Amino acid sequence: VKSKRANMPNTIFRIGSITKQFTAAAILLLQERGKLSVQDSLAKYYPKWPYGKNITLHHLLTHTSGLYSYTSNPLFAMQVSKPANITTLIPAIQKAKVNFSPGEKWAYCNSGYLLLGLIVEKVSGKSYGDFFQTEFFKPLGMKHTGVHVAGKEPEGEALGYAKGTLGFKLANNWDMTWAGGAGALYSTTSDLQRWNKAIFSGKVLKKESLRAAFTPVKLADGSTKNYGYGWVIGEKQGLRVIRHGGGLQGFQSSLAYFPDQKVTVVVLCNAGPGYNPGGMTGSLADIFLEREMTPKTVRVVNKKLIGKNYDDYVGSYDFGKAKLIVTREDDQLFAKLGPQPRFEIFPLVLDKFFWTVVEATAKFERDNDGNISRLVLHQNGQIQKAPRVK
Repeated sequence: VKSKRANMPNTIFRIGSITKQFTAAAILLLQERGKLSVQDSLAKYYPKWPYGKNITLHHLLTHTSGLYSYTSNPLFAMQVSKPANITTLIPAIQKAKVNFSPGEKWAYCNSGYLLLGLIVEKVSGKSYGDFFQTEFFKPLGMKHTGVHVAGKEPEGEALGYAKGTLGFKLANNWDMTWAGGAGALYSTTSDLQRWNKAIFSGKVLKKESLRAAFTPVKLADGSTKNYGYGWVIGEKQGLRVIRHGGGLQGFQSSLAYFPDQKVTVVVLCNAGPGYNPGGMTGSLADIFLEREMTPKTVRVVNKKLIGKNYDDYVGSYDFGKAKLIVTREDDQLFAKLGPQPRFEIFPLVLDKFFWTVVEATAKFERDNDGNISRLVLHQNGQIQKAPRVK
């Protein structure tokens, strides 16, 4: 907006949490070289960490550590324009109450990836940025990718904007030391295409490492979550897709790869929040891969069940990271997940509903007394179970 320059394949954007797959790849590369193991405990690198012996790098990689995510601090957004002080930030994370026992649940956690970035530095003896340049960016010809450093900003980078009541204005400018291994990288659409081509063709990591990275994490109760090591694993209308998104004030991003079709879709945006690069990624995939996709399921509202037993379903269902709140208004039932907007859900069969805005269904399960005890969500080939909260 400032210079009215059009975006090009080499326009530089901050990519936020797409950084996590680079951090995960660095950990796996160091494991291949015998420098560490994903089964190492956090205590090996931070000996005084409370319960550090029970938390492994695997837990950090898969968001199953239970650690408090430092970015959820209500004051976080007020601090990010000034440099982070890691010597005080790490102890603050240490002192925070854990959310659950390691491996018990899944909750997106930036603290885990901040720590993994620091562990890469400890083990390699190089700064995070230097390690990436040496091992990934230079060998792969990613000339427009690196760690964003205040005062040493890459030339020609896109500036981040926020939409206000009077139009667009420059967004809060993060000092990316706050993001570290969780989100400090900048890149371009062409460089991310290079990265996908290299990582998925085996030029960066060995098959065993890739298999581990792309395996959905298994929780203590035997259920799985569609997250591996820095990548989300799912499917779209019958096609496998491995992806991740990113977001910070002024920037949102989405990078997806369809392995069987060898197709990369990347959307980078220098305005946010309020935009949906993930949705755009899906729409672009629909255009290019429509012939290979399974047609979308056509679900029909069961009119006989409208309003029937709706009071039974009203309540709160705990997905760990967020709660799904089900409410009723006359003969309409609504579902709202965390901070997302609420959407109406429609009856399919008894105790089973569907959304029209996304490809998903919700099955309400009853206990022996006939009361609703939990909700089972089917979406993107994944099954998630959420107990009802009294």
